[in-house]
Amino acid sequence: MNYRALMPMTKNAGATQLTTQQANQSRRVTLCKWVVETVNGRLKNRFRQLRSTFNNRAASHLFDEVKIAGALLNAFGKPLTDHPLV
Repeated sequence: MNYRALMPMTKNAGATQLTTQQANQSRRVTLCKWVVETVNGRLKNRFRQLRSTFNNRAASHLFDEVKIAGALLNAFGKPLTDHPLV
């Protein structure tokens, strides 16, 4: 799928702050992470089954449950929107 895993940047040894490029990359990662965590929160808030911790036996059908929950949110939930910059 050509996904590239990224993590927020950390300061170099002895540095007091991130460089401009590191700070910008860290912000991009945080923006993407925020969207993912928001959707996860919506799923867990609406569907009690998805709040609990799953063992390996229950995990076999977990993907199907998440797909169904996502489809229900897409069909009947309020879509996420971006706030316009003022």
